[in-house]
Amino acid sequence: MPDQHPLMIIISTAPEHAAFDIGHALLNEHLVACINLIPVRSMYWWDEKFCTERELLMMMKTTPEKFTEVQERICALHPYDVPEVIGFPVAQGAERYMSWVLQSVSPGEPDDVA
Repeated sequence: MPDQHPLMIIISTAPEHAAFDIGHALLNEHLVACINLIPVRSMYWWDEKFCTERELLMMMKTTPEKFTEVQERICALHPYDVPEVIGFPVAQGAERYMSWVLQSVSPGEPDDVA
């Protein structure tokens, strides 16, 4: 592969129960190869109120072609009216890992992720 890889990292935050449900769906549907769940404390304004929430940051590895599907599934499954869904291109990475991500999000039968 050249220096530019056809991969993307998508981030989103959600309450713990929702993050697990979203993660299972995205993995079962082969929309992402891997999700890291990182505890965070989010602070933001919503409906003119200051909010602070304990959430999980979902850091998902996929391809740019899957972004729209991932975004749609997150929005469909997420408890928030306006969930965070932000994608970042991956410029470089370990060759074997990049290949694994590409293979993991290729079309195939959904698996049952426990």
